[in-house]
Amino acid sequence: MDQLKKHNKLLSTEFYQLEESLLKYEHKCQSLRDFNVIKAISI
Repeated sequence: MDQLKKHNKLLSTEFYQLEESLLKYEHKCQSLRDFNVIKAISI
């Protein structure tokens, strides 16, 4: 049971880190999109 809790905590931590990375990536993509939209409008 103890090992299961430890494994669960590791998975939870890994999930949190992946979620964090995904949010950063999403933010980067949105920034690029906004930049390109502004550039297209400005032409």
